[in-house]
Amino acid sequence: MDKHFVDIKLLGTSFKIEVDENPAYMQDIINYLKVIINKIENSTGMHDPLKIAILASIYLTDEIYKGKNSEKELSELTEKIISCIENVLEDK
Repeated sequence: MDKHFVDIKLLGTSFKIEVDENPAYMQDIINYLKVIINKIENSTGMHDPLKIAILASIYLTDEIYKGKNSEKELSELTEKIISCIENVLEDK
């Protein structure tokens, strides 16, 4: 896989990182993070980059956690449906 460099400019700092991913994909992720950071800054009035970064990480972790729980619930529901179908088929 090709290595690419991506510029990151967030919260008053900038640096480059080397990534295996498509640079456009990484830029989409950075842009999404910028949206989250802007929401936090606008809703809290906070300007401390460390505190904003911590809140952004909590926000994003919450999104991931909820997504994993949704996947688990969907998987459990799917198993129940399959079980019901199997029971109906066995009764015939």
